[in-house]
Amino acid sequence: QAPAAVQVSARRWQRLGVWRSSWRNAQLRRAWRQGVPIDQLAGRY
Repeated sequence: QAPAAVQVSARRWQRLGVWRSSWRNAQLRRAWRQGVPIDQLAGRY
């Protein structure tokens, strides 16, 4: 796999809260494991 940079936002975590942010990240990880293309996941993030 090619290396990729990920940008994160502390403001997003503050706005959404820890639980919603964690749930959202878990959904993204699940989709990645199921083979959803990275460009689609990036759009969701």
